Parts: sequence; C-alpha cells; structure tokens
Amino acid sequence: MHRRIRHRQRTNFPLLTQGPLKFRSLAFGKVKSQSAGESAAIAIVGMEACVGPWRDLREFQERVLGGGAAVEPTTERAAFGVGRGVVSSATVPGFYLDDVAVPIDRFRIPPKELEEMLPQQLLMLQAAAGAFADAELGAWDRLRTGVFIGIALDLATTNFHFRWSMQNHAREWARELGLELSAEEFARWVAELRAAAGPALNANRTMGALGGIVASRLAREFRLGGPCHTISSEDTSGLHALAVAVRALQQRELDTALVGGVELAGDPRALAGTAAHRQFATEPGAAGAVPGEGAVALVLKRLEDAQRDGNRVYGILRGVGMATAGGVAGGVPAASACVRSWERALADAGVAAAEVRLIEANASGDLAEENFEAAVLASLLASLLRGEGAVAGAVSAPAAHILGRTKSRVGHTGAASGLVSVVKAALNLYQEILAPTDASARSGNGESPFAAGLLQQPETARYWLRDRIAGPRGAVVGGFGFEGNSVHVVLEACEGQGSERVRWERRQPLGARDEALFVAASGEVDELVKALRRLASFA
Repeated sequence: MHRRIRHRQRTNFPLLTQGPLKFRSLAFGKVKSQSAGESAAIAIVGMEACVGPWRDLREFQERVLGGGAAVEPTTERAAFGVGRGVVSSATVPGFYLDDVAVPIDRFRIPPKELEEMLPQQLLMLQAAAGAFADAELGAWDRLRTGVFIGIALDLATTNFHFRWSMQNHAREWARELGLELSAEEFARWVAELRAAAGPALNANRTMGALGGIVASRLAREFRLGGPCHTISSEDTSGLHALAVAVRALQQRELDTALVGGVELAGDPRALAGTAAHRQFATEPGAAGAVPGEGAVALVLKRLEDAQRDGNRVYGILRGVGMATAGGVAGGVPAASACVRSWERALADAGVAAAEVRLIEANASGDLAEENFEAAVLASLLASLLRGEGAVAGAVSAPAAHILGRTKSRVGHTGAASGLVSVVKAALNLYQEILAPTDASARSGNGESPFAAGLLQQPETARYWLRDRIAGPRGAVVGGFGFEGNSVHVVLEACEGQGSERVRWERRQPLGARDEALFVAASGEVDELVKALRRLASFA
C-alpha cells in the first residue's frame, strides 16, 4: 500500500539565514596552512537523487552522464504575473513532480500524519533513506550523526492563511460578482471555497508544513543524536548545508553527517516570483532556465574513517569556499563574491585551478546569470595562461577544463540545485566519465568568453583520461543565488578502490546501449570460429 500525494508546487523565496563559517583570506591558488582538524578530507559514502522523472540515483546517473534517450521537460505549469521570463497566462515547461508515493509502512510515521504532511518533507525522507541504504554503513554510532538540510519556503504553507481569510475575501468577491446571498447561502459558499483552497490547519499539518522541522524529522526517523540544522539561503541552501556538515566533521564534532536539499518549485506563485529575477524557457529548447523539482541526499564521513570501515567512496570533499556580496545587481551577486568563494574553495583544498579539470558551473540558462558566470570564469582561467595561481608541481600549461551544466540535464532545482551538481560531479569522478553538454547549452548564452580554448563542452559522454603524474581527477562545483551568496566546492576522485561492489557499479554506467564491443580470442582458427558462433548465438 502506498501513500500518494497530489500536490501544488512550491517556490524558493529567500529566508536569508546563513551559518557563520571561518575562512582564511588567501591569494588565488596559494596553499594555506591548516590544522589537523581543518585539513581532514571528507568522503561521500552514500548518495540518493530523486529529481523530476528520475526517481533514484541510478536513473539520475544515466541521465546526467549522458545515457538514455533525450528527454524533454515532462510537463508544463501555468504562471502569472510579469517578469523577465514570464508574462500573464504563460506556461513554463519543466521537470516537475506530480506526486510523491511511499509504502505506508516505510517510515515510523503514523498513517494520518503521513497523509497530512506536505510532500517536501516526504520527498526528503525518501532521499535520506535511499542515501543511507546506498552507504551500507552497517552498525554505526547514530548518536554522533548530524543532519544538515537545505530547503526553501514551501508556498503551500500560505494556503492555511488563505483559508482563514476566506470569509473577508468572499464578501468582497460576492459584491464584485453582484451576488445576493442569504446568510445560509453565503455560509455554504464560503465552506465550498475553503474546501477548494485546502484543508484546515491541525497539529499534523502544522508539523508537516514547517520547513525548519525537516532535519529534526529525519533525525527522529533514523534515530540520529547529533545536531540538526535546516538552512535556507535561496539557491545556495544545499551547498551551505554541505559546508556546515563538512566543518562539523573536520572539527570531529560528528563522525557521520546526512546532508540534503529539497525543492518543489512549480507552484504558479513560485514561478511568478522567480520570473521577476530569472528568465524562464517558455517552450522546450528555448533560451532560459528550466525549473526542476526533487531532493538529493549525501552521507559523509571523514575519509580516514571511511577507508578504515571499508566504505565505497564516490568522491572526496577537499575544500569549501563561500562569500556574500554586499548587494545584488540584475539578479546575480557581485563578481567579487563569486571570485572570492572560488578562491577560498581552492585554498581550502590546497590546490590550484589547473589541477581541477571539471568545472560544474551554476549555468542556470538565464541570460544575465550565464553572462555573469562566463565573465567570471573567463577571468579566473585567463590567469592560468599568465602563470598565476600555480602551486609547486602544477603543470605550467594546463589542459582545457571541461564545463559541466547539470541544470541543462535535469532542470534548476532551486534550494537543492547546488547539491544536485555535487552529486553529478561525484558520479563523474566515480565513474571516470566526462558527461556531455546539451546542444542547447553549448549554443546558448555566455559561451563567447570561453573562446580562448581553456574550456571544452563535450558533445558525447567520454572516458575521463588523465595524466597520473598530475594527480587524481578533480572537480569544482559552483552555485550562487539572487540573495548574493556564492559557494564553491572542490572534489577529488578516490583512487585505488577495487572492491567487487565498485567493479559492479562501474559496469554499464550509462545504462543499456545500442552497441557494444565483444572479444572472441583463440590461437586456433577452429576454436575462434566456435567462439564467434557462440557470440552470434548469444547476440
């Protein structure tokens, strides 16, 4: 039996809370000294992604790494108001979720409470459960496990106030419509309007509508005794949650951390509010951002602990950097904030930009945001040609960086979008694959500053070749939002994993293919013919 919820969609209005983190000022690319706690590498040992029509990590992996057939935005949602990307009565195509379904006995939540909570909490529960199952932690110290969730405002919470105010609204509407209703008819009409607006507020719905309760709900469900934080900072919410978790692990306040992000942004009110700042694509393939909905979760441990416990490691978090602009112009943060967070992440990781091959950009599809980020990246990478930002042993003439655009594959998932890109980058490292950039993104806005040859945008998925002398594969993930926050994360591949589980997970990473290579070998002609016949029979 499943609990299935049909839900109205949400938005990502800023709540503008940001946990304080300590950063040391450092010139771009220079290695800084770190204490033992601060320098601890953090391993990603479990992941889950439930985004749009891709309901688990495997489906998500095949999509973002370039497998499977092309997928157009699944549905369209109506939007209203006037903004940069949407006008009255427009529809916005996107990768939306129409329902969230879970077995009624999957979580330790009473059926009535499960029925009455908003889908955002239920979706985050699903993602967290999937990440823990993927991590295969066995018996671990749950009391030293914390929860850090990035989330945005769920506009469905405003439905309760709208229901309360229906009495006054109904009187105004009756006058405007010229309705002459008796007291009994008016009361019946108000009751019908309230039923259409949504259910009445009760204890379960109060708990199920509070965004700040999500981390605590996860802690209760999985019996976790560490600190629980829900963080809202617009599109960087998930990345800020990741930063707080990394610091807590490095300071040894925790041994394990669950990090997640969730966003359901297809509510017409959300689309209208976002359109005031961001250009939407009003039809598939057109320029502009494509909304996405979903949740992702990661399980983190210190690398030394993960290796001791025999955990599979998707990637290693080497550095986190963030900065806040004093003001926002045109819907994007100041360039100085983006540059500063990039520099801080590289400094925290102790690497130079030349050592990080994959750049997973914010790349929302919006013209202003694309051009802003393109100019920042072009400026940063141009410094490599001048020999700036190099550390000892770094190559003097760096190979072209690969530009990744997660949002062109699965949509812009708002508060979860930064973590969605982290999951994608970790899969790039783990599977040793460079994913393709969609044709629409390659020909889209903001490409001209990259003409110097420092950036490439692959047309098809390909094996991630590397020079072993230059060190392990590396990636940097960036994200920024309307409110001026900019966050960057540096990841590194975990080399030398040879367990059977890793070998199995690296088979057919892009899913079923139309073509494959088979080998038939023998030193004798007759035996070779027999092998070819067996192969033909198998095919």
